[in-house]
Amino acid sequence: MFENESKMQEWLLKELDNVDGLNDLVSNPDYLGTYVPKNNEAKKVYQSFLKCERSLNYLELISEDKNISLTKPDSLRPDFLFYSAESQGMVLVELKNIAGPTREVGTELAAYSCELRSYIPYLSEGDLFQVIVSKHWPTLLRHYIFHEIFWNKKNIICFKPISTNDKIRLEIINIDSILEANVGFKISDRHLAGYQLCLYDDHSYDPNADKLRLDKHIQQMNTALQVMSSEGHRQRASGFAFLWKDHLDISIAPYSISIFNMAPFKSIERFLHEVDDISKLTDIQKKFLKLSQWHAPTGHGDSLQNISDAGIPFLRKFCKPQLEGFHEWGDYKSIIEERAELLTFQCWGIFEEMRDIMLHEEYAQGNLSLNIDCPNLGMSVINRIIDQEYNFINISDLDLDHDL
Repeated sequence: MFENESKMQEWLLKELDNVDGLNDLVSNPDYLGTYVPKNNEAKKVYQSFLKCERSLNYLELISEDKNISLTKPDSLRPDFLFYSAESQGMVLVELKNIAGPTREVGTELAAYSCELRSYIPYLSEGDLFQVIVSKHWPTLLRHYIFHEIFWNKKNIICFKPISTNDKIRLEIINIDSILEANVGFKISDRHLAGYQLCLYDDHSYDPNADKLRLDKHIQQMNTALQVMSSEGHRQRASGFAFLWKDHLDISIAPYSISIFNMAPFKSIERFLHEVDDISKLTDIQKKFLKLSQWHAPTGHGDSLQNISDAGIPFLRKFCKPQLEGFHEWGDYKSIIEERAELLTFQCWGIFEEMRDIMLHEEYAQGNLSLNIDCPNLGMSVINRIIDQEYNFINISDLDLDHDL
């Protein structure tokens, strides 16, 4: 269709001289209006496409294959950079004409986005729209797009140039073709790792200790949870935290905060669900399996530590917080169900996504008094995300030396 990428760029520039925006060149403008997402992953990609599509009607060209770097002699040359009059945001367009270089698109868009913030420091992800136009959509590129949309909340839309009635037009690619990264909202309770932050009263061991003394500090405890949630957001992690009062008679700490995160290396076992024989995995997949078996990462790493550390300074003024009980959620849930009075729930990542979905459902049913930090809502969120039928495969039980 095009001899090279420069010809594709010339074509698009010429077409844009006669129209207001990219949407005037779309061959299937009704696609997004008729597409029905089949799951939450598809819904997030659909929403990304929709947000971008609404920002492509009236565009003002800022640069076309020009160096936008503020630092010389660096060279950063996005194919097209537009201002969207409708969304008051910036639109980056990246063109790819042959199969090989498509793997570079992620690196290039990331670099252009960073450089844009040299001009507009407070440009948020919500004000930036990325358009990828490519004849070829290899697995690596599709996985990159899904990752950026699903995990990093980027606004991306994808087009494929096609010939129609002796004209070249842009076709919105099939959303379902991007949904190849086998993640999603359904997980096993063994994919979650965390611990209990016990809040000991400074005077717990006094003969006449007042067991109710910490009751007046619930607001400070809630503040600590909110700060932990903010840190979880900052790290782009997925997890949750509960504040609860301990009713176990022998417990010395009157309150605790349970903090759980998605344990990244636990998810490696999903590779085993995609093949009927381990030998069919790629070399890198096998490397990660062996790494997980040899080192047995539990998920109690720096990310989880940083989240709890963020809230601890807000607790030390009135109690002694101490980390105890390193668990998986499947083992830990029964502990708080037996002895805890749940007070507050905070979450981040996919748990926040599901909480918002479920809160909207409750409001639609007339339950307008439900609070966003309601712990019962939190338990419902976790129960909906966790698939009780999930067949978690324990990598430590595998004889990898024999199978590989």
